[in-house]
Amino acid sequence: MARKKSSSNQYPCMVLCNGTSKRFGSNKMLADLVGKPLLMHTIENIMPYVSDLALNGELDAEYDVFNLPVFPDAITERLGKLGPLAGVLTAMEWAKELGYVRVLTLSGDAPFVPDDWAEKLSQTPDDIIAIPNVDGQNHQICGLWPVALASDLRLFLQAGESYRVKDFLAVHRMQIVAFHKQGVIDPFFNVNTREDMKVAEQILAARDGHMARGA
Repeated sequence: MARKKSSSNQYPCMVLCNGTSKRFGSNKMLADLVGKPLLMHTIENIMPYVSDLALNGELDAEYDVFNLPVFPDAITERLGKLGPLAGVLTAMEWAKELGYVRVLTLSGDAPFVPDDWAEKLSQTPDDIIAIPNVDGQNHQICGLWPVALASDLRLFLQAGESYRVKDFLAVHRMQIVAFHKQGVIDPFFNVNTREDMKVAEQILAARDGHMARGA
């Protein structure tokens, strides 16, 4: 049964899927997690809480199964990809074209983002980058970004001095939004390795067991 859309679904979200998955050994977004791709868990988890949804990734037919628009990085370098900031730029330019003032970004390998993620981030001022934090750890890719920063971000990447998210955040206004662990699990936990995938399976099994006991 589909979840009811939240009244706070005022912003679009681009799910970033353009990493190399080196530590995983294959495209982790398409890897099986209890019967469906890891990326599908992420999509289904956030879909009720955003206004529009798209993927940032290679224009690969394997992504057709998700039935979402796919956008490659808006900027690259001669030797390859520029990392997640290129995905953030892609999200900003996509959302700006749609007429939004802010856009959510989320790593495609983060299937357990809390239901109030978009709502809590959206309570911050429109001209500030909002970043979730759990027990002192910032989750920089899972943020809400003003699309007005697209030009600044493109220039930042073109300068080539740094491609790190934290360096871009350091020169712009940012607000940290606190979230809590779900038991012992950071809800922004992301799958980087096959061992992480086993952890994700355990989390889902525990959740299913809890739901069954509560039925």
